[in-house]
Amino acid sequence: MEPTRRKDFFHRHEVLIVFLIGMCLLLPSIWSETSITGQDEYWLSFRTPMETLEHGGWFTPWVNGEPRLKKPPLLYWAIMLTYKIFGIGPFPQLGVTGAAVATTIGRGLGVCYQLWYLLDGRGRLEFHYRNMRFNPGLTLRMLLISVGGVGQYLVATSSWIAIMRVVALYGSTAVAAYTIALRVMEFLWLPAWGLGNAAATLVGQNLGANLPERAARSAWRAAKYNTVFMTVTGTLIIVFAPFIVGAFSGETEVVRHGTNCLRILGLGFPVYAVGMVITQSLNGAGDTMIPVVLNLIAFWLLQIPLAYWLATGVPLGPNGAFIAIVASESLMTLMSVTVFQRGAWRHRRA
Repeated sequence: MEPTRRKDFFHRHEVLIVFLIGMCLLLPSIWSETSITGQDEYWLSFRTPMETLEHGGWFTPWVNGEPRLKKPPLLYWAIMLTYKIFGIGPFPQLGVTGAAVATTIGRGLGVCYQLWYLLDGRGRLEFHYRNMRFNPGLTLRMLLISVGGVGQYLVATSSWIAIMRVVALYGSTAVAAYTIALRVMEFLWLPAWGLGNAAATLVGQNLGANLPERAARSAWRAAKYNTVFMTVTGTLIIVFAPFIVGAFSGETEVVRHGTNCLRILGLGFPVYAVGMVITQSLNGAGDTMIPVVLNLIAFWLLQIPLAYWLATGVPLGPNGAFIAIVASESLMTLMSVTVFQRGAWRHRRA
């Protein structure tokens, strides 16, 4: 390999090379009780958080009666929160309260990092205090666009709460199963939402560059990729639904209702994939009010009444509510695609 090519190779793969070297150094410690530093890292990792809590502080880790400043405290904070939630050793079990505390601390740290990154000035987005000057015109435009986004989340969230109320008619086991299935779905939908946001960004950028045809192609391409991903994910959900729910609960009824919920909702994954991208593309074009109207029709006018009727009038029990979710999401996708194809968003100016 020529010197220039060798230099380019190392420059392009420097992160991978450093990672591989680090793994080679750390792998021996996986099978050994001591780390490469010769210390008992397993004992220190669990003793440090416990002694820190006993010492009455959170910010400075303690072990053997001395501050332990050799490593960042993030790992110790995570372990201390685990102690607080599950009540390990002498620490009281905080349960759900501990989980709430952990969530608040975790999200608070995330916001602090965002502020640090924004104000640091070394990123692509530089913040200047002059940017805080009040701009009435820009503020009004942002408010008008955000009203639609807020409305979409309010309609969708309230409909999920209404579905929860319908499911609650069949007892706590059905509610537990629905909650588990919903959390699993939200986790699996994260990449799909990411593709939807990416499509919204591309649509907005291309419209700003006066390239509406390219904006449309970007949206449909993202929808295609999302459909492939969601189809594979939905198939896995349908096949492994009992095992997924069983990992969260051992109660027979919870597993039964949760399995039915995952399998019914999993059937609609390819349809959700298209709807997520196209709806977000409309938002990216600045047309946020049309999705609000579509959400009202799909969720309030169809999903809630249909869920109640199928669950109590037919009756299909909790499965009726799950079927109503698939039906309403499918209608939402159909309406979004129709509006998108008509193309009024191509001439939208925020």
